[in-house]
Amino acid sequence: SATAGGGFDPFASLGGLTSDLDASLASLATSLTVKQSAAAKPGPAAASGNSTAQPAAPAAAPAAAPAPARIRTPVLTRSPTYNIAHLQACATGQAMSYRASLNLPKFAIPVRRPARSPSTPSGLRRLWAEAYAWQLRDGRPRQVFSLHDGPPYANGKPHVGHALNKVLKDSVSRYQLLRGRQVRFRLGWDCHGLPIELKAKPTQSAAGSDSAEPAADCSPANQIRQRARAFADQCIAEQRLAFQHWGVLSASAEHYETKSPGYVARQLLAFDRLHSLGLVYRSFLPVHWSDSSATALAEAELVYRDDHRSDSAFVLMPLIRLSADASAPEALRDSGGEQQPRHHLLVWTTTPWTLPANAAVAVGPGMRYSLRRLPDGRTVVVAASWPGFGGGGGGGGGGGGVELGEPLAEFPADALIGATYRHPFSNAECPVLPSDHVTEDKGTGLVHVAPAHGREDFQLGIKFKLPLVSMVTEAGRFGGPGLSESLEELNGRHCLTEGSGAVLDLLRRRSLLAHTEALVHSYPYDWRTGRPVMLRASSQWFLDTAGLRDRALTALDTVRILPDREAGAMRAFVAARPYWCISRQRVHGVPIPVLYDESTGDPVYDSQLTRRFAEHVAETGQRRLLLRHRRLKKSGDIFDIWMDSGLSWAVAGEAGDLDADGQASLCVEGQDQFRGWFSSSLLL
Repeated sequence: SATAGGGFDPFASLGGLTSDLDASLASLATSLTVKQSAAAKPGPAAASGNSTAQPAAPAAAPAAAPAPARIRTPVLTRSPTYNIAHLQACATGQAMSYRASLNLPKFAIPVRRPARSPSTPSGLRRLWAEAYAWQLRDGRPRQVFSLHDGPPYANGKPHVGHALNKVLKDSVSRYQLLRGRQVRFRLGWDCHGLPIELKAKPTQSAAGSDSAEPAADCSPANQIRQRARAFADQCIAEQRLAFQHWGVLSASAEHYETKSPGYVARQLLAFDRLHSLGLVYRSFLPVHWSDSSATALAEAELVYRDDHRSDSAFVLMPLIRLSADASAPEALRDSGGEQQPRHHLLVWTTTPWTLPANAAVAVGPGMRYSLRRLPDGRTVVVAASWPGFGGGGGGGGGGGGVELGEPLAEFPADALIGATYRHPFSNAECPVLPSDHVTEDKGTGLVHVAPAHGREDFQLGIKFKLPLVSMVTEAGRFGGPGLSESLEELNGRHCLTEGSGAVLDLLRRRSLLAHTEALVHSYPYDWRTGRPVMLRASSQWFLDTAGLRDRALTALDTVRILPDREAGAMRAFVAARPYWCISRQRVHGVPIPVLYDESTGDPVYDSQLTRRFAEHVAETGQRRLLLRHRRLKKSGDIFDIWMDSGLSWAVAGEAGDLDADGQASLCVEGQDQFRGWFSSSLLL
């Protein structure tokens, strides 16, 4: 039985069952009455009789009344027997019904909730709002308990995840209120980012917009912004009403939004502060790039899947010459020359699509290498400990019939450092360099280096001044000025799909592909679109986390993380985070207040302009920067949304929601926020 609130009422169900039993018993009583009346009528013989009158018989004693009919009932009753007369009385409503005779529980509180009047929900919402306001204006000195709300996305209707989050917080705040503390709990919403922007795009008739942009600007980007803000406002209203309906004890009427003018102005000033401290910079670096979202991603926006499948490749790099200073064995020195190289560097990679951008091969300092022969007679340089093809992870024996001969020579890594090899797709000579990120546990001990597509590769490229060549577009396809004519057949192919196979075909036609293996391994995916991402060099703005790491870890020591076993997860993430990419190539968000020289593309930053822009946003709510300058242009990037939400503590402090030390007593969020809101709040 469904109650008014949508729940299950067992007593209402039992009541319906007993009503059916009453009707059945009434029908039975009527049937028994008809049969009893038929039995009492005289038979045909007695009715016809003889015409001769018979003397009347003396009056006999009345016959004993028949025993009342016994009806077995399926439940315990006050009276286990019913006679015909009682059943007839029940049927006519003159006696107690069968339902009333059941031994049902008796409660002082009604088991059925009375129907709500239309004013009941609004009355409850008003009651809890007044209760929260009352405990704030209570004049008695009380200790402050600050519960800082991590802002959920304003991108959908309220669901069970919201209920779990808010009920946990509400339970704590009510408990602290009963302990005599003054509770400060302000709700908030995260209003920017790709999830809201994507939902706003198909909404062609979103009603309303905020005043952040004039209605006269009808550019596609501005239309997306207006629809996104209207959509966020609608979601906030629905979620806020649900939280009030659940009775959450909070300052819901004075919530915060990351898109409000005051919040945006505070974020612009925070960027100016970070810039003045030298903690933000712009650079051309490899970042996780999502072609499905068309933007760079931070580490916190990645999901690593262990079932990703790649085609790993063992590639032959023709060895041209050794360094003059290298102490190499004679077998290695007899390389055959530049025209007909006899020895090859055997490189293993799980990203064949990055091979066109190869700039060097790295070897591990202190490792030992050997010269071994392939079945076709060519010799290859591999790590001395490498077991051979097959087995996944770049080695392990087997290998589909490709066997290596016994070692012809063994030598240290120093014999290879400074050598040169021929690029697999051009005639360029590339160097062999030492690098500590080369290990013996995976691959052949020789690592292909593409500075535009790897962080360690990029650092090695900076150290040895390698060319930084990127031939992958924002759509994740081969193209752009970096793509040479010899690789024209790759143009337009998607790197992670058909492009990777096309690169392997090129290597196979050049007789430089020794072996391929299917490999299932961990790989990063875009947490929003569920599509794999790539490391791709692009110009972005970064926050120097290395300059904040020590202070952040020291501050983390003063925070208790529950459950205790999870404390190490956040510490490990903060300690290992190399840098934070804070720029995004989207339209709905807080604009990065930077100008660029149109002729050179160099950033031009003016602190005074940023502060004036922040004042303008706070006063008018408009985020437009009217710029008419023949040499300068505005930035089209926005801030990472984790920087938006990560500054909520600053807004809470200005609103007086924190304790006397400017800290929150408690933050309650999911474990996934160690990489998201928790870490961004800590760093900022």
